[in-house]
Amino acid sequence: MKLVEDLKKINNISDEQLKIIIKFLNSTEKDNRLTLIHKWCKENDFDIDIFDDCYSLIFFIVKEFIIENGMNDGIEEFEKTVLELRNCDEEISKAWGRLKLILPQLDIFSNKIKSRLLENIFPSLDEFNIVCDVRPVLDLERTAVNQLLYQTIITLNLSNSEQDIIFECDEDTLVKLKKNIDKALNKNKLIKSSLNVTNN
Repeated sequence: MKLVEDLKKINNISDEQLKIIIKFLNSTEKDNRLTLIHKWCKENDFDIDIFDDCYSLIFFIVKEFIIENGMNDGIEEFEKTVLELRNCDEEISKAWGRLKLILPQLDIFSNKIKSRLLENIFPSLDEFNIVCDVRPVLDLERTAVNQLLYQTIITLNLSNSEQDIIFECDEDTLVKLKKNIDKALNKNKLIKSSLNVTNN
């Protein structure tokens, strides 16, 4: 079972390394950026594979137990699960004992994960690209340009898909899209103002 193996790997990490991981998870604004994690590992001479194993385990506990039940009850609920794993041998007991001591320090990280889960009820828009295209329409003899068509090609990259969504629209549709985006921004501004929210 991967959970058991990941838990045992905690014993391969020193107390100082665990403290460094906790500090990193609590301070990183975008904790899921792989490039940032790998950069941090290189700067701190930290094995990337060890970090990934530790992160996967901590993320699982936070997501499935702590967010669902609260910090103390979540840890207790996971502990019941751990005790049932292979009769909780000495290696597992040692690893869990060390991890249990540091989990309460992950309140900031837990709140970030909770916020991220609430934000991502639907697939999120990671990146987009807009290209303006001009297409000439020739006459029947193909000797002259009758008119020009102005189209906009929009490419969307969603968080749950490796394939981009590509569509095109004319200028009128683009204007409608802009109006709706402006309305959404104004609504968000109004909501934040009424709730005295200052963050972006």
